[in-house]
Amino acid sequence: MFAINKLEDYLQTRASPAAARELKRLVEALRQEAEYPLARLYEIDFEAFELALELLHDWRIDRYYADRVPALARMTSAGGEGVPA
Repeated sequence: MFAINKLEDYLQTRASPAAARELKRLVEALRQEAEYPLARLYEIDFEAFELALELLHDWRIDRYYADRVPALARMTSAGGEGVPA
């Protein structure tokens, strides 16, 4: 299950108001590529903290591959030059 799905379930079923507030702030900061003070995550319960780490992990992987898609498109549109057979 992806972190965002776990996060949605957590927010709907068992999140404390403080955890829900901070997790939503983190999601919004990631969406806007804005700064987020990581020290705030220390103030939430451990389950919410673990979900925040999973969310950051998934976000990083998505960013990693998103940055590489344009390069792959250029390589394939150039007749496959530079792409091993």
